[in-house]
Amino acid sequence: MFNTIIGKQVLLKSRNLLISNGILMAALIGIAGWQYRYLYNFALGPFPVDVKKLEEIKSLDDSLQQFITVKGNAIDDTGVQQITKRVRRSTGQTVSESVSAKYQTLKLNKRILLVKSGVSANSTQVTGGLSDISSEVKSRIVDPIESQSSTLKGTFLPFILDTGDYRAVGYFALLFGVPISLFSLWKIISAIRWRSNLGNHPISKRLAKLGDWQTLIQEIDTEASSGINTITIGNNQLTRSWLLQLKNVDMNAIKIDQLVWAYKKVTSTKYGKFYSVALHDRQGKEYACPCPNENDVELLLKELFARFPYLILGYSDDLKKLWKRERQKMLESVDQAWQAQV
Repeated sequence: MFNTIIGKQVLLKSRNLLISNGILMAALIGIAGWQYRYLYNFALGPFPVDVKKLEEIKSLDDSLQQFITVKGNAIDDTGVQQITKRVRRSTGQTVSESVSAKYQTLKLNKRILLVKSGVSANSTQVTGGLSDISSEVKSRIVDPIESQSSTLKGTFLPFILDTGDYRAVGYFALLFGVPISLFSLWKIISAIRWRSNLGNHPISKRLAKLGDWQTLIQEIDTEASSGINTITIGNNQLTRSWLLQLKNVDMNAIKIDQLVWAYKKVTSTKYGKFYSVALHDRQGKEYACPCPNENDVELLLKELFARFPYLILGYSDDLKKLWKRERQKMLESVDQAWQAQV
């Protein structure tokens, strides 16, 4: 079945799905690998760390555990605070200022740990994430303190502990990363299933509602390859009995004699006008058939009506109400016109 027009398109689209989602999954795995240290601490931290072990760390690259809890001997304010300003965008005027954090020194046995903490924090036991001290913080806090006495020179550990919400970034990443990963994995599994069995594809399942899907796919292939009474308008390919939309993301094979109502649809946006044909079938399903221009819309409607002249053409509010509330009347109208010609 994969040698038919539908089978070939399913193979092509499933291959593209495998490639695109495979790249996406590889990128997500790569990002997770790049951030393995953070993910490890996010999942298993905070880790209780004794002072001696902390003092032995010369670089954060030497420690896998960076979301920690440590208890020192004493804690003092440095007098340096983090100020958060609210600025009015329209004028650039500062509306308000508030202290959002302060910097403290936690005295350990022989060393000093710089701590960025909440405004009211004063406990000698602190929990947070370790990061390298920025050059600005070093020049504003560390250097002035170490210059006060020769005994303080080199006593600061080369990193800072931030008691802010360590997991906030991780939760944000999970909020987007998990759904994207699951969606991508679902697409990969779907593509594999489609390539293994054409009957697993949604287009085959939709055709199965009309009869044996394998027979119908062969019928479509015969009509499309014959070149008799076929025409392509945009991504809409018409055969004698079918309207095919095989290049769309959602592939469709629409039996023309199952259609009930068709009309022109114009959507106006700031980028211009977009033209399409709206189709409604006997099961109540609506299809959109985008066309390059208004002339192609008229041509598509003309070709559809030529193949099935019992189709209700044109839009009106009354027809819309009838379709929503008394659809059976429209079906009966089409059936009566059809039977009258038989």
